[in-house]
Amino acid sequence: LIDSRGWIAIAIVIVARWDPLKAIIGAFAFGFTYSLQFGLQGFNYQSLPLSDALSGTYEFLFDPIIISTYPFVVTIAMLVFFSVGTNTDLVAPQELAKNYIREGE
Repeated sequence: LIDSRGWIAIAIVIVARWDPLKAIIGAFAFGFTYSLQFGLQGFNYQSLPLSDALSGTYEFLFDPIIISTYPFVVTIAMLVFFSVGTNTDLVAPQELAKNYIREGE
């Protein structure tokens, strides 16, 4: 995991709450957001409505450096969205709390 995508992988586990099907859906959602940044770099924002009035805003939003932060912004937004209103703790498998002891020791 390079380019700080390890944090996104941890966020997928948290959002999915250890459910593999939800993790797959979350991975596709984050992967779509990650691939979207490459598609938006060549986007012509002059064709958008109100491009004359909002040209400064569009230049900021479609700047390649800002676009590269979109996956992380979506990650934070999804973590907040899925954690607000939940009173349950992260239900991790109980086996994670056990110490590993090698056989024969």
